[in-house]
Amino acid sequence: MVIAAGHTIVEPQQRESYLARCMSVVEQARGIAGCLDFAITAEPLDPGRVNNFERWESQAAVETFRGSSPSGKQAAAMLSASVGEYDVSDTRPIFERGTTRTPVSGPISSLRLSGPTKRVPIDREESQT
Repeated sequence: MVIAAGHTIVEPQQRESYLARCMSVVEQARGIAGCLDFAITAEPLDPGRVNNFERWESQAAVETFRGSSPSGKQAAAMLSASVGEYDVSDTRPIFERGTTRTPVSGPISSLRLSGPTKRVPIDREESQT
């Protein structure tokens, strides 16, 4: 399993229009075989931050989706981005089936993640053409 997670910073007054333009990206990703989850959402405390979360069955599924990069308007709106890709070696449920309590005895960081974080550079000049 592969998880890509992080955030993008945009001008606060442009966040809603940025998220609206991202809807087609979310729809496209969710339609690809191997996409388990894909979300681009407004961060509730920081008006310029957009959270990104992706969960894929395999690196091959990620590569199928990654063939396309952000549109020129999307990339131009990004002031910065910090998104990492992680290979997941093991998972376990946080909630037990049929309960409302959280049976986690350790920190969430105890999930076993491996692999380097990849920062994706954004060429603002290229994206505006």
